[in-house]
Amino acid sequence: MSFHGANLEQLRDSRSWDPREGWSIDRPWRGSPAAIDVKIAALVAAGIRLTHEADDQAGYERVTAHLGAEDTQDDEVELTDQWTLVGNDIEKDLWLHPKVTAIFAAFLDGSGFPTSQYAELKQDFQDVISGDKALDDLAWWAGASTDTKKFMRALLRGEESYTVSQFVLRNVKVVAANYSLKPSYSRVGKVMSGTTLDTVYTPPATIKFNLPDGFWMERTPTVEQVAPDKYSITREWWNFDEYDDFIYELVTS
Repeated sequence: MSFHGANLEQLRDSRSWDPREGWSIDRPWRGSPAAIDVKIAALVAAGIRLTHEADDQAGYERVTAHLGAEDTQDDEVELTDQWTLVGNDIEKDLWLHPKVTAIFAAFLDGSGFPTSQYAELKQDFQDVISGDKALDDLAWWAGASTDTKKFMRALLRGEESYTVSQFVLRNVKVVAANYSLKPSYSRVGKVMSGTTLDTVYTPPATIKFNLPDGFWMERTPTVEQVAPDKYSITREWWNFDEYDDFIYELVTS
Protein backbone atom coordinates (compact mmCIF):
# COMPACT_ATOMS: atom_id res chain seq x y z
CA MET A 1 0.00 0.00 0.00
CA SER A 2 1.35 3.45 -0.89
CA PHE A 3 0.96 6.63 1.11
CA HIS A 4 0.60 10.04 -0.57
CA GLY A 5 1.65 12.59 2.03
CA ALA A 6 0.83 16.25 1.48
CA ASN A 7 4.01 17.72 3.00
CA LEU A 8 7.26 18.47 1.19
CA GLU A 9 10.34 17.14 2.96
CA GLN A 10 13.77 18.66 2.30
CA LEU A 11 16.50 16.03 2.41
CA ARG A 12 20.20 16.42 3.17
CA ASP A 13 22.37 18.38 0.70
CA SER A 14 25.23 16.75 -1.16
CA ARG A 15 28.16 18.61 -2.73
CA SER A 16 30.45 18.01 -5.69
CA TRP A 17 33.66 19.75 -6.75
CA ASP A 18 34.76 20.66 -10.28
CA PRO A 19 38.22 22.26 -10.68
CA ARG A 20 36.88 24.64 -13.37
CA GLU A 21 33.55 25.59 -11.77
CA GLY A 22 34.13 25.13 -8.03
CA TRP A 23 31.56 23.66 -5.64
CA SER A 24 28.04 22.67 -6.66
CA ILE A 25 25.23 21.71 -4.30
CA ASP A 26 22.50 19.14 -4.92
CA ARG A 27 19.46 19.87 -2.74
CA PRO A 28 16.69 17.23 -2.88
CA TRP A 29 13.05 17.36 -1.78
CA ARG A 30 10.60 14.47 -1.46
CA GLY A 31 6.83 14.74 -1.38
CA SER A 32 3.53 14.02 -3.07
CA PRO A 33 3.25 14.60 -6.84
CA ALA A 34 1.19 17.75 -6.20
CA ALA A 35 3.70 19.17 -3.74
CA ILE A 36 6.60 18.32 -6.05
CA ASP A 37 4.85 20.06 -8.97
CA VAL A 38 4.60 23.25 -6.91
CA LYS A 39 8.29 23.04 -6.00
CA ILE A 40 9.29 22.41 -9.62
CA ALA A 41 7.37 25.48 -10.75
CA ALA A 42 9.17 27.61 -8.16
CA LEU A 43 12.61 26.28 -9.16
CA VAL A 44 11.96 26.77 -12.88
CA ALA A 45 10.77 30.34 -12.25
CA ALA A 46 14.03 31.00 -10.36
CA GLY A 47 16.11 29.64 -13.27
CA ILE A 48 17.57 26.78 -11.23
CA ARG A 49 18.63 23.50 -12.82
CA LEU A 50 16.77 20.46 -11.50
CA THR A 51 16.17 16.74 -11.83
CA HIS A 52 12.69 15.22 -11.36
CA GLU A 53 12.34 11.50 -10.64
CA ALA A 54 10.31 8.92 -8.75
CA ASP A 55 11.22 8.25 -5.14
CA ASP A 56 12.11 4.80 -3.82
CA GLN A 57 9.01 4.93 -1.65
CA ALA A 58 5.87 4.28 -3.68
CA GLY A 59 3.57 7.23 -4.10
CA TYR A 60 6.26 9.84 -3.61
CA GLU A 61 8.33 11.83 -6.07
CA ARG A 62 11.62 13.62 -5.73
CA VAL A 63 13.03 16.82 -7.20
CA THR A 64 16.70 17.79 -6.84
CA ALA A 65 17.90 21.37 -7.37
CA HIS A 66 21.44 21.65 -8.74
CA LEU A 67 22.71 24.82 -7.10
CA GLY A 68 25.94 26.73 -7.35
CA ALA A 69 28.13 27.68 -4.45
CA GLU A 70 26.25 30.83 -3.51
CA ASP A 71 24.76 29.21 -0.41
CA THR A 72 28.19 28.61 1.13
CA GLN A 73 30.50 30.77 -1.00
CA ASP A 74 32.07 34.00 0.27
CA ASP A 75 30.59 36.76 -1.89
CA GLU A 76 34.06 38.29 -2.43
CA VAL A 77 35.89 35.09 -3.40
CA GLU A 78 35.83 33.62 -6.89
CA LEU A 79 35.32 29.90 -7.51
CA THR A 80 38.26 29.65 -9.92
CA ASP A 81 40.95 32.10 -11.06
CA GLN A 82 42.81 31.15 -14.26
CA TRP A 83 45.71 33.02 -15.92
CA THR A 84 46.96 32.33 -19.46
CA LEU A 85 49.45 33.93 -21.87
CA VAL A 86 48.37 33.59 -25.51
CA GLY A 87 49.27 35.08 -28.88
CA ASN A 88 47.40 37.56 -31.04
CA ASP A 89 48.33 38.58 -34.61
CA ILE A 90 47.89 42.26 -35.47
CA GLU A 91 48.61 44.44 -38.51
CA LYS A 92 50.81 47.49 -37.91
CA ASP A 93 51.48 50.41 -40.22
CA LEU A 94 54.79 49.99 -42.06
CA TRP A 95 55.92 53.42 -40.87
CA LEU A 96 55.89 52.04 -37.31
CA HIS A 97 58.33 49.22 -38.09
CA PRO A 98 61.37 49.32 -35.73
CA LYS A 99 63.77 49.61 -38.69
CA VAL A 100 61.85 52.64 -39.97
CA THR A 101 61.80 54.35 -36.58
CA ALA A 102 65.55 53.71 -36.41
CA ILE A 103 66.01 55.49 -39.77
CA PHE A 104 64.21 58.57 -38.50
CA ALA A 105 65.65 58.49 -34.96
CA ALA A 106 68.61 60.66 -35.97
CA PHE A 107 66.19 63.48 -36.82
CA LEU A 108 64.51 63.69 -33.41
CA ASP A 109 65.46 66.27 -30.81
CA GLY A 110 66.50 65.38 -27.30
CA SER A 111 62.87 65.17 -26.14
CA GLY A 112 61.85 62.78 -28.90
CA PHE A 113 60.06 65.36 -31.05
CA PRO A 114 60.61 65.57 -34.84
CA THR A 115 62.89 68.25 -36.27
CA SER A 116 62.46 69.97 -39.63
CA GLN A 117 64.87 67.43 -41.15
CA TYR A 118 62.56 64.65 -39.94
CA ALA A 119 59.61 66.23 -41.75
CA GLU A 120 61.69 66.84 -44.89
CA LEU A 121 62.84 63.22 -45.02
CA LYS A 122 59.32 61.87 -44.68
CA GLN A 123 58.13 64.28 -47.36
CA ASP A 124 60.86 62.98 -49.70
CA PHE A 125 59.57 59.43 -49.27
CA GLN A 126 56.00 60.51 -49.92
CA ASP A 127 56.97 62.57 -52.98
CA VAL A 128 58.71 59.59 -54.56
CA ILE A 129 55.71 57.34 -53.89
CA SER A 130 53.31 59.90 -55.37
CA GLY A 131 55.55 60.40 -58.43
CA ASP A 132 56.30 64.06 -57.66
CA LYS A 133 60.00 63.23 -57.33
CA ALA A 134 62.40 60.66 -58.78
CA LEU A 135 65.01 58.88 -56.70
CA ASP A 136 67.71 60.86 -58.51
CA ASP A 137 66.09 64.05 -57.21
CA LEU A 138 67.00 63.07 -53.64
CA ALA A 139 70.42 64.48 -52.75
CA TRP A 140 70.87 61.92 -49.98
CA TRP A 141 69.78 58.81 -51.93
CA ALA A 142 73.21 57.69 -53.13
CA GLY A 143 74.51 57.57 -49.57
CA ALA A 144 71.37 56.08 -48.02
CA SER A 145 71.67 53.02 -45.80
CA THR A 146 70.59 49.57 -46.96
CA ASP A 147 67.55 49.64 -44.66
CA THR A 148 66.51 53.06 -46.01
CA LYS A 149 66.64 51.76 -49.58
CA LYS A 150 64.73 48.59 -48.60
CA PHE A 151 62.07 50.72 -46.95
CA MET A 152 61.68 52.79 -50.11
CA ARG A 153 61.46 49.59 -52.13
CA ALA A 154 58.70 48.24 -49.87
CA LEU A 155 56.72 51.48 -50.25
CA LEU A 156 57.11 51.42 -54.04
CA ARG A 157 55.84 47.84 -54.05
CA GLY A 158 52.68 48.99 -52.28
CA GLU A 159 53.47 47.55 -48.86
CA GLU A 160 51.51 49.41 -46.20
CA SER A 161 51.55 47.15 -43.14
CA TYR A 162 53.23 44.15 -41.55
CA THR A 163 52.10 41.37 -39.21
CA VAL A 164 53.20 41.22 -35.58
CA SER A 165 52.65 38.40 -33.12
CA GLN A 166 51.53 40.03 -29.90
CA PHE A 167 51.42 38.68 -26.34
CA VAL A 168 48.00 38.70 -24.65
CA LEU A 169 47.66 38.13 -20.91
CA ARG A 170 44.22 36.77 -20.01
CA ASN A 171 42.55 36.28 -16.63
CA VAL A 172 39.30 34.29 -16.36
CA LYS A 173 37.40 34.12 -13.08
CA VAL A 174 34.37 31.87 -12.55
CA VAL A 175 32.20 33.26 -9.77
CA ALA A 176 29.01 32.28 -7.98
CA ALA A 177 25.82 34.25 -8.58
CA ASN A 178 26.23 36.01 -5.24
CA TYR A 179 29.68 37.40 -6.15
CA SER A 180 29.62 41.07 -5.13
CA LEU A 181 32.79 42.45 -6.76
CA LYS A 182 32.49 44.11 -10.17
CA PRO A 183 35.38 44.54 -12.64
CA SER A 184 36.80 48.06 -12.70
CA TYR A 185 36.74 50.09 -15.94
CA SER A 186 39.14 52.84 -14.78
CA ARG A 187 42.18 51.41 -16.61
CA VAL A 188 40.43 50.22 -19.78
CA GLY A 189 42.17 51.62 -22.87
CA LYS A 190 45.12 52.80 -20.79
CA VAL A 191 48.70 51.55 -20.70
CA MET A 192 50.74 50.26 -17.78
CA SER A 193 54.15 48.73 -17.23
CA GLY A 194 54.57 45.07 -16.37
CA THR A 195 55.51 46.10 -12.83
CA THR A 196 52.28 48.07 -12.42
CA LEU A 197 50.20 45.21 -13.85
CA ASP A 198 51.84 42.78 -11.43
CA THR A 199 51.27 45.11 -8.48
CA VAL A 200 47.62 45.94 -9.28
CA TYR A 201 46.36 42.52 -10.41
CA THR A 202 48.87 40.18 -8.70
CA PRO A 203 49.06 37.19 -11.09
CA PRO A 204 50.02 34.19 -8.94
CA ALA A 205 53.71 33.38 -8.60
CA THR A 206 52.91 29.77 -9.53
CA ILE A 207 52.10 30.55 -13.19
CA LYS A 208 54.53 28.88 -15.59
CA PHE A 209 55.54 31.94 -17.62
CA ASN A 210 57.26 35.29 -17.19
CA LEU A 211 55.59 38.49 -18.34
CA PRO A 212 57.32 39.80 -21.49
CA ASP A 213 58.96 43.23 -21.38
CA GLY A 214 57.17 46.31 -22.66
CA PHE A 215 53.84 47.92 -21.91
CA TRP A 216 50.34 46.49 -21.43
CA MET A 217 47.03 47.96 -22.56
CA GLU A 218 43.96 46.88 -20.60
CA ARG A 219 41.02 45.84 -22.77
CA THR A 220 37.29 45.94 -22.00
CA PRO A 221 36.29 43.13 -19.60
CA THR A 222 33.71 40.53 -20.60
CA VAL A 223 31.09 39.14 -18.20
CA GLU A 224 29.20 36.05 -19.35
CA GLN A 225 26.60 33.90 -17.62
CA VAL A 226 27.85 30.33 -18.04
CA ALA A 227 25.15 28.67 -15.89
CA PRO A 228 22.07 29.87 -14.01
CA ASP A 229 24.21 30.19 -10.89
CA LYS A 230 27.69 30.98 -12.29
CA TYR A 231 29.33 33.81 -14.22
CA SER A 232 32.62 34.09 -16.08
CA ILE A 233 34.60 37.36 -15.88
CA THR A 234 37.37 37.72 -18.50
CA ARG A 235 39.98 40.47 -18.60
CA GLU A 236 42.82 40.91 -21.10
CA TRP A 237 45.98 42.99 -21.41
CA TRP A 238 47.74 43.43 -24.77
CA ASN A 239 51.51 43.83 -24.92
CA PHE A 240 53.33 46.60 -26.85
CA ASP A 241 57.03 47.35 -27.26
CA GLU A 242 56.27 51.08 -27.14
CA TYR A 243 53.27 53.41 -27.13
CA ASP A 244 52.44 56.95 -28.19
CA ASP A 245 52.03 59.11 -25.08
CA PHE A 246 49.79 61.54 -26.99
CA ILE A 247 47.26 58.83 -27.87
CA TYR A 248 47.42 56.67 -24.73
CA GLU A 249 47.60 57.46 -21.03
CA LEU A 250 50.13 55.71 -18.82
CA VAL A 251 48.81 54.65 -15.40
CA THR A 252 51.04 53.73 -12.49
CA SER A 253 48.50 52.43 -9.98
